[in-house]
Amino acid sequence: MTLKAKELARATFRMANGVGPAEQPKSLQQFVSQVRSTDGPLSTLDTQSLAQSVYAEFQFLGPLVRDGIMPDSASMARWEAAVRWILTGLRNWNSNKTNALIELQALLTSVQALDADSAGLENIAALLDGDEMEDALLGLVENANVGPFGGVDRRFPNLAQDLKVATQQGEYRGLGYILPQVMPEFRSDLSAAVILLWKLVPGKLAIAVSKKDEVLFSMFVCRSLRENAAHFALDVPLGSFKFVSISDIPCGPKIDRTTQVWGDLLRQILVQVAETSDWVGWMLALYRSPHSESNAGSALADALVDLEEGHWFAFVQALSLGHSHAAAGPVAQIMARFASRVEASKAKIMWSIAFARWDEWNYAKGEQQTYLFAPASCALDYPVSMYYSQLSGPELDKEDARLTKIVEQIEQQWFESASDLTTERNRLLSRLRLVRHAMELRVSDANLLPPAIQPDAAPYARLRYLYYDIHHRESPSA
Repeated sequence: MTLKAKELARATFRMANGVGPAEQPKSLQQFVSQVRSTDGPLSTLDTQSLAQSVYAEFQFLGPLVRDGIMPDSASMARWEAAVRWILTGLRNWNSNKTNALIELQALLTSVQALDADSAGLENIAALLDGDEMEDALLGLVENANVGPFGGVDRRFPNLAQDLKVATQQGEYRGLGYILPQVMPEFRSDLSAAVILLWKLVPGKLAIAVSKKDEVLFSMFVCRSLRENAAHFALDVPLGSFKFVSISDIPCGPKIDRTTQVWGDLLRQILVQVAETSDWVGWMLALYRSPHSESNAGSALADALVDLEEGHWFAFVQALSLGHSHAAAGPVAQIMARFASRVEASKAKIMWSIAFARWDEWNYAKGEQQTYLFAPASCALDYPVSMYYSQLSGPELDKEDARLTKIVEQIEQQWFESASDLTTERNRLLSRLRLVRHAMELRVSDANLLPPAIQPDAAPYARLRYLYYDIHHRESPSA
């Protein structure tokens, strides 16, 4: 979808709302005549066929939408006249006639087909306001059944039930796995109804979405609202809708996540989620392995400032520590930003929470078939270093001496294998690494993270203990 197409759609719909020639699209004329000549009620409308007919009649819209190719003046005049006729039909629509709802669906389908990403309809939505129209649009939304695109997905034969269970159990990691792999079916009339309700009565739309509580429908709404979905999510109390609104879904919201606006929006959503039981599930889904997307980390850091210790604990517990070298930097940035915005006493609580998690994990000690052939870094390097830095100078020196002595005397202990010996030694060196970084943090503006891990400098240690750092492409030579 080109920016030129959206700008032109806005201008065309705005002009079509004024006085000028109005011409009913031939594709719609045949249908409306059939509806109005039918004595009995019609139960359904083939919106897909109608939309395809409109596309075929106004073929110049395809190149405009795809490539930004401007239509000629005659085509522009036809476009404006067709939109004017449909907008007039929408303003004059009333429910006191047979098949009124079917006719409304036809008008909505056609106006959506003549638009570009709903840019035009959004631009003039306020001019279609009216209680009767709002009630009809809400009825369409409330009674809509949105299934997966193409029908049953063989990968997820019980998709609707799987999605429902995931949201009921707060299993957002599983939900995050499914969402990018499925797409809701698309209905032009329903999409137009969503756009109009969002512009006219967003509060009522939010209530309708929450009452339905269906993930596929939430995906449909987010797909219709595109980059506005996350803003709208602030009005929807449904945690699953908020999650969908910030997720990467097929044909879904295209949000520029590099902007400060996005970061602040995500912060607001996180604070709202923190008031529910979904918080733990969100942390596991979104922050189990934080990456370098700074706005996502900043949003969490700023949200944590306004939250309680239980929320901090859930975040730290959600972090995956095994093989988490890549997360050390992003977590350090989150923690440092958090600490810069709270009192020192609160920061100390966060350091203690992180240390307790790290100490219990102890570089996977106790886990079967887990070996360390080099000292390891992990996601909690920075907060653990900060925990140590809060100790007094003598206490820190004592811990350094204690760990150093154990490392030097490591071979006085009995180990089942050389691998067990090397692993325990590297586990201790990993701890010692953070203690020594804490010493630097106490006396200078050191980097958030300790220096990169290097092989032992002592020739004996280099020969005696196998060294292989999985985080480097090549292991330094012995």
